[in-house]
Amino acid sequence: MRAAASLDEFFRAPDGRYFLGRRHLVFQHSPTLIGHASWGRPNADDVREMFHACTIGLRDDAEPHCWLADLRGLEFIDASTFGPSLAYVTANAPVLKKKILRQAQLRPAGVVGAIISGFSAVARLAYPERPTKPSSGCASTRTSGVNW
Repeated sequence: MRAAASLDEFFRAPDGRYFLGRRHLVFQHSPTLIGHASWGRPNADDVREMFHACTIGLRDDAEPHCWLADLRGLEFIDASTFGPSLAYVTANAPVLKKKILRQAQLRPAGVVGAIISGFSAVARLAYPERPTKPSSGCASTRTSGVNW
């Protein structure tokens, strides 16, 4: 994977690239495996930038894909990030439902992990979040111990 020098560059040629933000990384390993990692203590601006980069998976030319969300590096969930997070999944629910086949979410332990788990229930995600068996094309994207 290669770093994109800017978000515009990432959007122009995403395959095999990643965009590095202040407290996140959004990547497109291939057209069928996209994801992000977040760490530290992101604020609302960090989250908005991350979700803007995540729209790589919402584009008309984006194939249906598996999404890997690695949130193990998060140390704190700022309440100001709830609004932008909910707005993204709500506004994009119809496209997310079509584009995301499955999501694997790696969560930290403790309170931060519990908050993330609760968000998934409150937001009523439009796509399968915790698959138990490989299917829908995700089996071929097994990576880093993630069982789709």
